[in-house]
Amino acid sequence: MAVRLDARSSLSKAEEARVLVAFVRHAKSSLSEILSGQQVLCALIVVPTAKFDPEKPCGVSWWRGGRAAIGDVKLAP
Repeated sequence: MAVRLDARSSLSKAEEARVLVAFVRHAKSSLSEILSGQQVLCALIVVPTAKFDPEKPCGVSWWRGGRAAIGDVKLAP
């Protein structure tokens, strides 16, 4: 799931990001749980603006590590 941030995040002086890609971490959880309002543990990858492809919003084949986190995702009201 691609998550658009409300504000740009500065990664360095020359790089910024507005998108996170979230992947559900456990097989027992699913995207449908997030869409129904539940909180789900996800892996999160920061996507630099220059690498974001609107044709493949969840595409992270370029990613080889770094700028990532694990956290709970829940839809805002």
